Amino acid sequence: MSFQIIAARHPHDKDFPRAHGVNVRLSLLNGTFYSYQPYPFHQEYAGNEYIPLHDRAPNTHTGTNQLRTVIDDHVSMLFGDGHFPEVDTANAVVRKATKDFIKDVGLVERMREAARLGSVGSVGIHLKVLQRPGGPARMFVDVHTTAYLTPEYDEYAPDTLIKVTELYKVRGERVRELGYSVPDDSLQALWFVQRVWDELGEWWFVPWKVEDQARSDRPHVPVIDHDKSVTHELGFCPWVWIGGLNTEIDGPCTFDAGIEEAIQLDMLDSQIGRALKYTMDPTLLMLVPSAVPMMAAPVTGETTESAGQTPTGQGMAKTPSTVLTMDAEGDAKYLEIAGGGIEAASAYIKRQKSNLIETLHGDRVNPEEVTQGHQGAKSLEMLNSSLLMHTEKLRVTYGEGALLRLLRMALKVMTTVSVTMNEEIAVVTGGWTDLALRWGDFYPLTPSDEDQTATALKSLIETGIISKETATKIVASHYDIENVAEERAKVEKEQAAADLRAQAQAEHAAKIAPVKSSGIKD
Repeated sequence: MSFQIIAARHPHDKDFPRAHGVNVRLSLLNGTFYSYQPYPFHQEYAGNEYIPLHDRAPNTHTGTNQLRTVIDDHVSMLFGDGHFPEVDTANAVVRKATKDFIKDVGLVERMREAARLGSVGSVGIHLKVLQRPGGPARMFVDVHTTAYLTPEYDEYAPDTLIKVTELYKVRGERVRELGYSVPDDSLQALWFVQRVWDELGEWWFVPWKVEDQARSDRPHVPVIDHDKSVTHELGFCPWVWIGGLNTEIDGPCTFDAGIEEAIQLDMLDSQIGRALKYTMDPTLLMLVPSAVPMMAAPVTGETTESAGQTPTGQGMAKTPSTVLTMDAEGDAKYLEIAGGGIEAASAYIKRQKSNLIETLHGDRVNPEEVTQGHQGAKSLEMLNSSLLMHTEKLRVTYGEGALLRLLRMALKVMTTVSVTMNEEIAVVTGGWTDLALRWGDFYPLTPSDEDQTATALKSLIETGIISKETATKIVASHYDIENVAEERAKVEKEQAAADLRAQAQAEHAAKIAPVKSSGIKD
């Protein structure tokens, strides 16, 4: 398989068995997957030996770009504009605090980044609480790739994270930049750097040389650096670990099924590009009646010194100023590539791109093919049912599984530490056991959709199938209703006022109405 061959060329450290798989898939997202290919695509031979395609770096990235596009489709439907969930709770103070937290830490963008990086199988979200001496604290959210992170869960509560360990290697130069003393002869040596987060603090360890770790007679024991370590005593490990679509350390990569096909598309599209260049610069074949045949030579782009003269046995640079002369029995022809193969390959690429999108549950709606009758929200949902089904799974993983956990952590911090958000001190009182997420529609409703929804809800209310409060919850996200109970109270208050006005107008009209004549004359 091409993927396995190319991936094997990426750096692989036996001390970090997980890192290779994570980093290779991340390289597909950031466009560096082909960085370790030994040859450029246009080079077909190394000496007299043919270079196979899997040893070349394609010069077009149709397939791998499509992988990134599909992941962006997933992220857009999950946390894109208008898709980020609203926080729902009966506690107005908690509701305001969570909204302020989301805005202050830029959580919308952080969660988008987490969903994108987490597509490789796992991602870590770190809640940081930083406080100046004697001043209020502030909270920040960082998103981390997991190649060099290892989580540890509570044995009796498998969904509770109790520790996260970071361990990676750097050169001695970097260790010295971190503030440690490193001998000059060890600046190029590899060193281990380790940090651990748990419910009590963030613990730094004194870096140690890799070669010391490998000593069997006296293996190295990490030593805590108390000067760099920080004790926070939050009572919980300030991390959220997302293991793909399950609770394992690394879940399945969401685009694994399309990687091999994406590589093939890159190679094929690069070949089509070369074929087009060949058709623009066809090979010249000269039939010269001579005992010594003409030999073709690579075109260098340099103009021949004697234009119009082509010595036997030498190549000719093709330029607009070149004049070919030969005797009466000679002949010259251009060898051109037929366009049928290029057209067939282009059609194949188009079909395979569509298959790739379908395999990875991407956005299948083509704006050029969507007619006026298929622009409603429900029509688009049906067209994109595969994408929306996948997004529903991601809502569970990144919404209930990650975002809610992070919000609860932030609320716990606000109750124990004086935190500044949006230049104000956060105040949290009461509980938040009912904290939930309210997701909106995947596609905005059209006026026609709104009218049909209103008619259907009215019918359900009048027949006693649902209550007005339930109907309000159904349309709450679309009409930006933050608190359903408060909204219902406002509606009832306005309705009562409208009834009083109607009653007063009716009474006033009755007083001023003329008395009807009985038809009896005095």
